[in-house]
Amino acid sequence: MATVKVTSSYLVRASIPNRFTSAVVKVPTSVGFVKNISKSVGLKCSSTDRTTVATYKIKLVGPDGETDEIEAPHDEYILDAAENEGVAWPYDCRAGVCSSCFGKMASGSVDQVDATFLSDEQIADGYVLPCVAYPTSDCEIHFTKEDDIIFF
Repeated sequence: MATVKVTSSYLVRASIPNRFTSAVVKVPTSVGFVKNISKSVGLKCSSTDRTTVATYKIKLVGPDGETDEIEAPHDEYILDAAENEGVAWPYDCRAGVCSSCFGKMASGSVDQVDATFLSDEQIADGYVLPCVAYPTSDCEIHFTKEDDIIFF
């Protein structure tokens, strides 16, 4: 029988049956270092079972100048966050492969690695597909009509 030593003050003992042999596995159940890491990057953390989530303010500007301000967590697409707050933003595919939700960043930054419709030049110029964009800071996005899109 092989033994693995895991240094942690909290361990769970689980027996994993096997056809030929039995093994005992020790798994850490506490990751207290997460609290310290969260504090070092400025995120709020509590001792309850809640997860630390960064939330950003997103200003959405429509083609006629109407604005909506929402809050979007870092792990939710901007389009989904807008819908959850009752904002009607146009969309079609929800997969980053069309231009229905196409917008241009006026400020801020997003993570949109799944935006396959956009060229590298468009991304560098600040264009964004909110259906596949996670906010990484507070930002302002102006909606662009499909007819106004310049293809590279």
